[in-house]
Amino acid sequence: MPNTTIMANQCILDMSIEAPMHLLFLGIVKSIMEVSDKYMKQYRLGNKFISHANTYIALLQSFHLDFLQIWPLPNTNYLSEWCLGMAQVFPYLYGKVTTTIEPTIHYGNKYMCMVYSVYVMISHLMSQRQTSP
Repeated sequence: MPNTTIMANQCILDMSIEAPMHLLFLGIVKSIMEVSDKYMKQYRLGNKFISHANTYIALLQSFHLDFLQIWPLPNTNYLSEWCLGMAQVFPYLYGKVTTTIEPTIHYGNKYMCMVYSVYVMISHLMSQRQTSP
């Protein structure tokens, strides 16, 4: 049921960006990370992936970028900033699994389609664009 108070006051989404951002990063990205963790463990690639990913994460951390707050895996302390950082790099990290670590992983292509579609959705939602009433 729509919130009629917000609609009556003509509040636009840009005025309260916190709610969709938290939904996006603590909802969608966190869920994808959890699904990915289960996927890697199912094919006994969890430890191999974590050590591989942490190599790249350490390299990225060495740049001390304000907009890229990521920590080594396994990290279950999901904060919005960490999920935002992982959203920017997880297509690359998980893509490495399906191309170098285990190119014959079961359903690898379908898994990567899911990862890339989430990345496209996040990129679209994060892009600066005009909103119309």
